[in-house]
Order: sequence, then structure tokens, then C-alpha cells
Amino acid sequence: MNNTLPHELKIAREASITAGGSTLGGLLRYLFNILVARFLGVEILGFYSISNAITQVAVVVGKMGLDVGTVRFVARLQALDRIPEATATIRRAAKYSLMSGLIVGSALVMGAGRISTDIFHAQDEFLGWLLTWFILTVPLTVVAHVAAGGSQGFKVLKYPALALHILPMTFLCLVFLALVGWAGPLWSIAVAYVGSQVVSVVAAIYFLTRLVPVHRSVPSPPQAGLLRFSFPLVLATIMGMLIHWSDIMMLGALTDIRTAGLYHPAARTAGMMTFFMASFTGILAPIVSSLDARTEKGRIRSLLQLVTRWNFSITWPVFLFLFLYASKVMLVFGTDFLAVWKVLQVLAVAQVALTLGAGSAHVLIMTGYPKTALANNTITLIVNVLANLYLIPRYGLMGAAMGTIAAVGVLTLLRLVEVWALHRMHPFTWKYTKPLLAGVAALAVCSLINKVIFDWHTVAVLLVGAAVFVSVYFASLYLLHLDEADRQVLAAVRRKLERGMF
Repeated sequence: MNNTLPHELKIAREASITAGGSTLGGLLRYLFNILVARFLGVEILGFYSISNAITQVAVVVGKMGLDVGTVRFVARLQALDRIPEATATIRRAAKYSLMSGLIVGSALVMGAGRISTDIFHAQDEFLGWLLTWFILTVPLTVVAHVAAGGSQGFKVLKYPALALHILPMTFLCLVFLALVGWAGPLWSIAVAYVGSQVVSVVAAIYFLTRLVPVHRSVPSPPQAGLLRFSFPLVLATIMGMLIHWSDIMMLGALTDIRTAGLYHPAARTAGMMTFFMASFTGILAPIVSSLDARTEKGRIRSLLQLVTRWNFSITWPVFLFLFLYASKVMLVFGTDFLAVWKVLQVLAVAQVALTLGAGSAHVLIMTGYPKTALANNTITLIVNVLANLYLIPRYGLMGAAMGTIAAVGVLTLLRLVEVWALHRMHPFTWKYTKPLLAGVAALAVCSLINKVIFDWHTVAVLLVGAAVFVSVYFASLYLLHLDEADRQVLAAVRRKLERGMF
């Protein structure tokens, strides 16, 4: 592992790994949703989405913020060359998270039946059983995330990409396809999901042991203050996860499971835009922690602006493409889902807004303000729940999407204001005009060719549209002249791709 690289190139190299891993894992997860919708129908997809949402919230509670705490403390200890303490800190975080995951999982397993009938009004036992199997994986998943956080703290992102995204999602799709024809809806989903989480935790621990000997006892004590730092984060992350999943859960509770099933593909499609965001902010977090340990505020400011601009440069064209081809994207899931293409457009707007504040959120946390993150997410969750309670009964699916936009707008504004107030930093420069103009040019060209291709087969339209859009976008960026720093970063990413992603 080379820690002598300039931070910009380190971010580019590791972000290219994370982008590849997250994108491949996300596409496989997306494929799984398509497979469930195509093979089992809208209602079963609704059961899956509800079970997945509850389980993800349970995982956040079980982690107790220790995955993020591990990233911060390991990165700081590595910067100070105190590796044995970093190893001891990872071991302690894993033990705490395992105990917490067992407690949370046990409590929810006992209440799974009541949750399915009393909250989501399920008419049979399918949701209760599926939810039970999903929740049984909580202890495994929390340990996998903490172990991956240890690797991330050492600024190595290929291992988390493999352990959390690629390997489990590959297992999930393959096993589901093998079972769906004869095992039935419940067992085909449950066995595939449980097995995928087993694969994830085994891989995360194995990869971490290739970096540090966490499997052996070490004499150094763990870093003090891990729980004190992480505890506000667990509450903040719970709020964040509830914000992320509240639209689906509240649709299921306020309407019906079928409506939640219709909404789920639109939400997950828009959510794919954040894979690129996570690619850059994932490596930004430990670098900011290291720089903060050495009080290099100027470097943090420049990296915040750089990463946010790169995030926007990738997310902006994806948003425009989804906005233009939303109906075709939803048709991939089946004709039933064509009704929610406008919902996808609204949710895509929310993801662009989220991108603008994501880097600021990591700066706040990694410079020692976890309570600020907790306050932000608490306010945002209140806004989201109140908006959903008002809008969903009146506007249904579109109401849930409008509630998401309101919540994300508040959250982004809070993050931007706070990082300015606390550090006199902001992520914006005039360099955003280049991707803005390039995206508009690509949108204009694709709007013209749609007059010819839009009545073609759905897959053909998406493939041709994507090829034209990407070509025009990058050609426009080239004509607008990329900065020298951006060219160096793209060269670093290209070299990484040529040598192999992992």
C-alpha cells in the first residue's frame, strides 16, 4: 500500500476501485430487483423491499456507529504510525458490534410477526417469515461493516468493495436464479440473502487480516474514546437510514405492500447515482481524518472542493440521462412499473442535491463533530416523516418522492451552512460550469435523436441513448479544456483500469 501518493491521486486511485466495486455491486443488486419483479411479481418485490428496509435499519443500530468510528481512529493512528493501537481498536470495535448485533437481531426476530401484521397489514405469514430470515443476518452484517471500516481506515478500498458489494451480490443473484424455479418465493429469496451475508462477513475479515493481524492478540490497548465518538454517530446513522428507507416503509404502512413494491425500483434506480458519490467520499473520510490530526485545514478545504466537483461531474449527467429516459428505465422492470417514471425523475433530483453536501458531511464527522451530524439527521428525519404523513395519503407514490426531496434539501443546506460556520469552507468553484454545460449539450443531442430511436425496443433505446449521451458529454468536456489537475487524475484512473481494478 503506497501512502506517499499525493492526496488527489490517492483519492482518484481508490475512488476508481470503489466506483468499480460499488457500480458492479449496485448493478447486481439492481439486477436482483429486476429478477424478483420479473419472476415473482410486484407484491413479492414489496415484501422484499420492506424486509430489506427494516433489516438495514437494524444493521445501523447494531453497528453503533463503530464502522465510521473505526475509519476515523484507524486513519489517525496510521498517520501517527501507531499500528498496534489501530489493530487493537478494530478488534474492540468488532466485539462491541457483534454483541450489539446479537441483541438487536434477537429483539426483532421475536417481533417480526407482529411487525408484519400490525404495521404492514400482511394477510399471510410470508412477510413475517421473510423478515425473520433477513434479521437473522444482522450480527454477521454489522461485523462485516466494521471489518470493512478497518480496511477503509488504512485507505485501502478494494477490500470493502469486494466484501460488501461484489461478492455478496454475485452470490445473491446466482443462488436466487438457481432456486427460484423450484424452491418457491420465500426460500429462493431467504437462502440467497442469508448466504450472501455469510459470504460478506467471511470476505471482510479475511481481507482485513491481509492488512493487519487482527486475528492475533496484540499488546497495545485500543484507542480511547471510540465509543464516545461513535455513539452520536449511531443515532445519526439510524436517522440517516430511516430517512433513506422511510418512504418505502411509510408507503407500506399508509397504503399497501403493492404500492411499496412499485415505488422500490424507482427509489433504487435513483439511489444508484450515489455509488459514484460514495466512491470519492469513502476515501476522502480517512484522508480528512489524517489531515485533521496534522491540522492541515487548507488541504482539507481544497480536497473538499475537488471531491464535490468530481461527484457532481459524474452525478449530473446520470441525472440528466435518467430524467430523459425515465419511462424506458422503468419498463425494464415490467409494464406495471411504467406508472412510476415521473417518480423516478423527482427522486433523481433529490440525489443531485444530496451529492452537493456529501463531502461536507464527511468533513464534519472526521474533524470531530459527530453530534452535528446527529442534529442534522434528526431535523431531516422529522421533516421527512411529517412530509410523508401529509403527502402520501394525498398524492401516493409522488407524495413519497416529494417528501424525499424536502428532506434531502434540508439536509444538504444544513451541511453546507455548518461546514462554512465551523471551518470557513465550502465545496463550490466556478469549475462546475464545465460539467454543467457538457451535460446540457448531451441532453440536447439525445433529445434530438429520441425523435428517431424512442419507439425502438426498450433495451436498444437505453443502450443507444447511453452511448450517445456519454460520448457527447465527454467530448464536450474535452472541448471545454479540463484543468491540469483533472487530467492528471483521469490519467491515474486510466492507469489503474489498465492494470486491473483490483
